[in-house]
Amino acid sequence: MCDACHEAEIEFQNIKREYTAINSLTASSGATANLACEHAFRGLWFHATGEQFPYNKVLPHHKTEMHLRQIGVYEYYSSDTQIFLSKMTGYAFEEARYTETQQYKDHVKANSISRGYYIVHGTERFIVETRSLINDNRVLCMIIDYNKKLK
Repeated sequence: MCDACHEAEIEFQNIKREYTAINSLTASSGATANLACEHAFRGLWFHATGEQFPYNKVLPHHKTEMHLRQIGVYEYYSSDTQIFLSKMTGYAFEEARYTETQQYKDHVKANSISRGYYIVHGTERFIVETRSLINDNRVLCMIIDYNKKLK
């Protein structure tokens, strides 16, 4: 069987490599961490349903925390991961990629230096926990039920 979190793992390795090299993450790498989480969840969705994640029906885009809450599987993640997901939503990396935004200015402030460490380790934990949920029939059934509601 193919690894449902393969794409997420590749993206995670990219941000980990950047963090290891420069002890920080660029704003665009923060967006990559966000996508790694999204892709891990997408892998879980595909494993449960056999279908691609229906982006056109689940909004807002690129907000993994909100998707997990909508579907009802958020509570299956550890409290540390829940806090991480909330912070990732707050960091607004989709907006932080653009230098004129407040999110970008917040990301490059000197007091955000520890953010890279937190993001790398939080992303890794999210992927590990998502992989473990692939074996949880309760979670898989919740995703299947939610998918049926979308049709």
